[in-house]
Amino acid sequence: MQSKTSLFNKQLLKQDLLSSGWIGIVYFAGLLFALPLNLLMLETDERMGYSFRSLFESNAEIQLFFLYIIPVLVAVFLFRYMQVKNAADFIHSLPLTRRKIFNHHFLVGILLIVLPLLFTAIILSLMLPAMDLYTVYTQADIWHWFGESVVFSLLLFSAGVLIGMLTGISAVQGVLTYIFLLFPAGILVLVYANLNILLDGFPISFYQLTNVALFSPLTDFIELYNMKFPGWKYAIYLLLSFVFYALGWFIYQKRPSEASGQPMAFHQARPIFKYGVTACMMLFGGFYFGETENQLSWIIFGYVLGSLIGYLIAEMVLQKNWQVFGKWRGYVIFLAVASAIILVFSLDVTGYESRVPEAENIKAVYFNENPMYYSRENDVDKIRELAIQDPAIIGHVRSLHKKIIEQSKGILPKERLNREKIFLSYQLEDGSMVNREYFLDLDETYEEYLKPIYESREYKEIKNPILNLNENDFDNLRISNEMDGTSGTTILEKKEIKEALQALKQDIYDQSYQEIVNPVDTMASIQVPDGEDMYYPLPILKSYEQFGNWLKAHEIYDQTVMQAEDISYAVILDKRQETDDPHQILTERRYAGKGMVIEDKGQIQDALDATASHYYGVEQGPFFIGYFVEEKDYPIIRSFTKDGVPAFVTEYFENQ
Repeated sequence: MQSKTSLFNKQLLKQDLLSSGWIGIVYFAGLLFALPLNLLMLETDERMGYSFRSLFESNAEIQLFFLYIIPVLVAVFLFRYMQVKNAADFIHSLPLTRRKIFNHHFLVGILLIVLPLLFTAIILSLMLPAMDLYTVYTQADIWHWFGESVVFSLLLFSAGVLIGMLTGISAVQGVLTYIFLLFPAGILVLVYANLNILLDGFPISFYQLTNVALFSPLTDFIELYNMKFPGWKYAIYLLLSFVFYALGWFIYQKRPSEASGQPMAFHQARPIFKYGVTACMMLFGGFYFGETENQLSWIIFGYVLGSLIGYLIAEMVLQKNWQVFGKWRGYVIFLAVASAIILVFSLDVTGYESRVPEAENIKAVYFNENPMYYSRENDVDKIRELAIQDPAIIGHVRSLHKKIIEQSKGILPKERLNREKIFLSYQLEDGSMVNREYFLDLDETYEEYLKPIYESREYKEIKNPILNLNENDFDNLRISNEMDGTSGTTILEKKEIKEALQALKQDIYDQSYQEIVNPVDTMASIQVPDGEDMYYPLPILKSYEQFGNWLKAHEIYDQTVMQAEDISYAVILDKRQETDDPHQILTERRYAGKGMVIEDKGQIQDALDATASHYYGVEQGPFFIGYFVEEKDYPIIRSFTKDGVPAFVTEYFENQ
């Protein structure tokens, strides 16, 4: 006799294995191919050296495909009976409670997902000592892989079950499951993109760096699959799985029998689905035309077209018919509400665009052209260290901010190209932050406001992380010349490293405003440590007088800094006269009959003395110059500083 407390019903289990057991078999076969068999092939191929940071790297594409597909497929097939009225009526006529039926199918689904992973983990565990694979992976790696795969799969499966309770069509269940899981990250991207269009000063760069991918397991797992999950990630995934299970069970009990075959099982969910799809498509339309056409009229057209397409698609799905073109009342209401919301943002009813914190409420302010260095540190204390605390400089930042608001014309995304990006973040006394991002022309309008900020010590320490590094922490100092990127000068003596860095730091502290906004390059750079095994190139500028003198004193200036003698010839193109991309013309050497070719060493040196650094600010001026060096496949491409175009260049193109 079957136990009354058994978790499984024999007849239901038999039916589930007949209808869905093949999924577990296919999953196990795929895992065998992706992991044990692949490791066996790699191990027996003596010509191939290999190593993995994680077992997910073994046939990663295959593993990810199965991890993303199998859990949802199991949810669809196990609860397929819910979408067919006769099957649902039969199952629910059995002498079993709905709770018992739901839990039975849910547990069978867990087994179909977990058992293939468990069997694969056991095989990998047995292979480890048998084939001496300890240099490839460890027992800990196996169970990390197993645990991460299980918690991710359970989350997808439970989400699939929950969505299955809300719809009466299996195909809709599968599609909506992925939409549901992607929705938090996707809607954030769309909202940020549209606020970037509607609100002047909206710091989209900062929000893009806050790792939107974390808000969807589908995008989050792609970034984490080759690394170890932190403990809190396990907890969140398992908690969400339990919440989805509980909601699914609750809805299952309330689900009407006539829901089979209906896109939405509950009438109350229909408006949410319809207007949710409409809103998402509207945001996508505005974002698309804002990025491609960059005109207000096209953005409005994108909002209308996107919302119209979304509304019609949602109606077609709900009505299961394409003849929905007479149902306009709901769309008109949506359009009116959406227009009102957009108007609220565009007219700045909330005061977002004009808001400047009062001086007495500001504790510090971060000011730079890029929030990356600032936002990648999630430690609040680190953020505080990077902010300006001098009240005088904070006052200059507030004055600049007010001037930007006064001059603001609501610059659209494409119009921001070739402008200086300014990101500022006020750290208020109550612990909150006010973040803004602007794009400025570095002309006389803002010079009096920017000059005291740019020349301040604190700003330079934010912009130049090398100023915060200790000279004694450098094991070597490598200076590379772009003429030959494969070699360079390496300084190993501690005393010389310290002298060189002290000279370099003093040069940076001494830089004037004009030297900062119009930096003249030398086509040489220093490799500066930026975290473990990471380096970034710090350009050596012509304005670095003390460092230049140090290089000359140690007789390495000429071999480090680009000289006219190093260059065979140069080609200057006016991008205003070229229909093709000047970079492409220069790189592919299709400049015959185009632009200005200079071979005179004096003119080449004049050009070098006016070459802008591509590491700083924005690309200045309409001229591109390509420096061609013997035995180098590609030219070194730069532009001139804003006010430094040589007279012979201007004269040549004026006479064309």
